[in-house]
Amino acid sequence: CSNRACSSRAGSSRAKPRQCNPGDDRLRRLRQAQHPHRACGLRRAHPEGKIIGVVGDSTFVHSGITGLINAVYNKAKGIVFILDNSTTAMTGGQNHPGTGKTIRNEATKALDLPAICRACGVDNVDVMDPTGNLKEFEELVKRRLDENALSVIIAKHPCKLIK
Repeated sequence: CSNRACSSRAGSSRAKPRQCNPGDDRLRRLRQAQHPHRACGLRRAHPEGKIIGVVGDSTFVHSGITGLINAVYNKAKGIVFILDNSTTAMTGGQNHPGTGKTIRNEATKALDLPAICRACGVDNVDVMDPTGNLKEFEELVKRRLDENALSVIIAKHPCKLIK
């Protein structure tokens, strides 16, 4: 995508496309997207590229799992990041099926996000707190991008607003 805008919404339908660094060879082959569904759509337009999808834990539970299944089914390569802050932060901090608590804050079974990703057929599933060791996280991302596989990286760090 050298000197062309990559699609990146970052949570806003009004976000402007941002320019990729043309010096990074990985980005020339890459098409970015916010959600796994959108990433797969962009892959159709750019079949030689790898996808990068970014989705929050709550959105993944409510609508992203089908996008991941679609990515596996269509043999997508790249990374889907699940930003797991253990809440539905964009709408006020509600619990969701991945938190282990009901909407009334009662204990319940929590969805096992890594197990769900593996069950969908993803090649690699990694879970780490990127704030603990940023360099290690960057190395993981580079390694997964270099592979000819579909990977999920679950960046797990609690929301700062939750006590």
